[in-house]
Amino acid sequence: MAEHSRFPRACLKLLIRGVCLGVFAIAAPAISPAQEAAAVPDAPAAPRPLAAADIALEALRLDARLSGIGVRLRPDPAVKAIQRELPSEMETLRSLGETAALDRIESLTLRHLEQIRQPWNMHRTRLDRWQAKVRLRTEEMEALRAEVRAMHDVWSVTAREIAANDPGSGIAASVRDALASIESVDDRLAARLEELITLQGRIAGGLIGIARALEEIEAARADARQRLFRIDRPLLWKEMAVSWERGLLIDQARESWITDWRIVGGFLVTHWHVAVLHALILTALVILLSAMRRAGRRWGGENPAVQAARPILDRPYSAAILIGLMFTFFLYGEAPARLHEVALLAALIPCLRLLPAIFGAGAYRPLVVASLLFVLDRLTALLFGAPIIYRLALMATTGGALLAFVHVLHRGLPAIPVPPGAWRPLFVGLGRTAIALLGISAVANLWGNVTLAQILTDGTLRSAYLTIMLYAITFVVDGLLALSLGLPAVRTLRTVQFHSDLIRTRARAAMRAALLVLWVSLTLDLFALLTPVVAGVHTGLSHRWTVGTVNISLGDIAAFVITLWISTLLARLVSYSLESEVMPRLGVGRGVPEAVALLSRNFILVIGFFLALAAAGIEIGRFALLMGALGVGIGFGLQNVVSNFISGLILAFERPIHVGDTIEVGPLLGRVMTIGFRSSTIQTYEGADVIVPNTNLISGELVNWTLSDQTRRIEIKVGVAYGSDPHRVIEILTGATRGHADVLHSPQPLALFRGFGDSSLDFSLWFWTAEFQRCREVAGQVTLAVHDGMGAAGISIPFPQRDLHLRSVDPGAARSLRDGGA
Repeated sequence: MAEHSRFPRACLKLLIRGVCLGVFAIAAPAISPAQEAAAVPDAPAAPRPLAAADIALEALRLDARLSGIGVRLRPDPAVKAIQRELPSEMETLRSLGETAALDRIESLTLRHLEQIRQPWNMHRTRLDRWQAKVRLRTEEMEALRAEVRAMHDVWSVTAREIAANDPGSGIAASVRDALASIESVDDRLAARLEELITLQGRIAGGLIGIARALEEIEAARADARQRLFRIDRPLLWKEMAVSWERGLLIDQARESWITDWRIVGGFLVTHWHVAVLHALILTALVILLSAMRRAGRRWGGENPAVQAARPILDRPYSAAILIGLMFTFFLYGEAPARLHEVALLAALIPCLRLLPAIFGAGAYRPLVVASLLFVLDRLTALLFGAPIIYRLALMATTGGALLAFVHVLHRGLPAIPVPPGAWRPLFVGLGRTAIALLGISAVANLWGNVTLAQILTDGTLRSAYLTIMLYAITFVVDGLLALSLGLPAVRTLRTVQFHSDLIRTRARAAMRAALLVLWVSLTLDLFALLTPVVAGVHTGLSHRWTVGTVNISLGDIAAFVITLWISTLLARLVSYSLESEVMPRLGVGRGVPEAVALLSRNFILVIGFFLALAAAGIEIGRFALLMGALGVGIGFGLQNVVSNFISGLILAFERPIHVGDTIEVGPLLGRVMTIGFRSSTIQTYEGADVIVPNTNLISGELVNWTLSDQTRRIEIKVGVAYGSDPHRVIEILTGATRGHADVLHSPQPLALFRGFGDSSLDFSLWFWTAEFQRCREVAGQVTLAVHDGMGAAGISIPFPQRDLHLRSVDPGAARSLRDGGA
């Protein structure tokens, strides 16, 4: 009965809806479809109630989904860590904002401003990372709440439908329980979202404060660049008197040190996992170098690899510490400047241990002096919070460095093993430039231009120390590379076996080029020239020239050339690795490695060409006209090129010849050295390299002596005097091949009596050898054995003889012949 009673009610509802819609359609003004689409935004479809028969199953699904959402509502460990660390972070930012350095920011030098800017950048990076994590968590909660609200809408419509039709049934109670569960989860989601939004606001407040501080520092940096050649401080003696009268020296220095080390300590505490990783890397380096030292002792002192790495093997801990300290600049990212200063100062000890082995004992004293000057310069940098102390220390550092450079340049230069040639004049020129810069720095400091004085002294000393440091690193890495190439496991590689010296030379050249670029960039940065130089280079590379419809820049050309260069290097590396290392280990057939290497090399070159076009900003579609012109060119003048190209493809896939085969093409006999897409190189046995177009190898007759195997039959022809025993001759011929190691016994050697010649009995000896490249040598050895056997048996090998019959002779000539014969 219930089912029959619902049907009239449903019909009545549909009738009422239809009447309402009709009245609305008559009363509403006419609106065009375009106006309706513009006036009414897209709205989500109204939720439809669940069918009564599906409510039980959907309730189970809802409970499972809400349970999953409840699991995801659990506190995120990353967000909890941010909430726990944010108060201390905000306190640190407040302390940074209240430092005295910001109060006198207009008077600080560029280097000091850079040191102030680094901790702000470090905290901005950290807050940005926190903000990104909180934002992701917020978006996740918002998506979950949208899903929960959609569930609530569906179950609310279902509850109203059930209440209208069957309010007292058990289904209505199930729907009400489902709605209660949904609302409970929704309340938890709302609370979590509010918490996350509040956290985002606090982080955003910190980021706003950092942005203001960085803007102020950047404005001060711009002002400092403009006052490089202006007086920015009082005369040195005047500022000394004022500062001593005020008694600010000790307070300023203490404040600077406390602030700096608080920043360093806070950074290490928050990045403890990176510090642990750094310690593990240092320990691994120590263990590795100690193991290499023991391996070097086992190899013996005469081993070339041990000789090259001898200074490192003698001082493994110093080498490990030096390399480990260099990881400081790569692991810690935006670390405080003081941390980098400590790493550079700590690197002095291993450098002083290693460099005498490089430069010799005579250069030890100049190296110690250079190191002490760098230490003094770094200690001076720690005093930038106290201006007058900094100026006095800077003056002392400048004077000491000036005296040291003058002494080394005029008296100590022979003790330093500068490479001959153009390096010595370059070294002298750099030394004189350093002396001039230090002199200008001293005058600028006395006169009150502290910014210029600081840049010149700091840049000169740090650049000199950087040179020593990078040279030491180059020496250590080169020794480790030589030792690594000598390891037995590495020597199993064919590339290392045949090209270890070339690998080391190329690696050394690449490393020196990279370190030179690093030295130049860091030196420019030390002298505050990196930014303008980079800006100038960027301007020059981005300037575009328009010629007709062609628009190009130096940057496009550079990108095209560099991409092609990298593609070429990659193609060579991949093809060589496939040909020499990978494919031979797979057990493929002969010639397959060369074919795979050839195809991979050209494939990479083609891809690299199109990437170079894309890097240069050239659309591939613009080459349609060029392709058409190329097609016309192919039709008129490039038939041979295309024919050779297709022939190269046939050689690569069909493989009628392989690299190393001995082939005969017309009068040419030689060994195949390379197979290219256009031509192949054949080396004759006389040593000439002949470039043969691939078409000649495909279209004409070609004899490949080693296509299937390396065996070859050798024939030796022998003639003996009439009267010799043929059986004995055959026995001697076959016996000449029995004791030879390169003569195959299957097929067996064969000696044949070929017939009667004009002056000899003619025989042939046929035998096979598996060493095709040595077939001439083997033939010569067997021929010599035949000669020795014939001589031992008393069998002569005649030369051609002729009988001369004279019909008529002049009497005088006959008399002369008789007299001569007598």
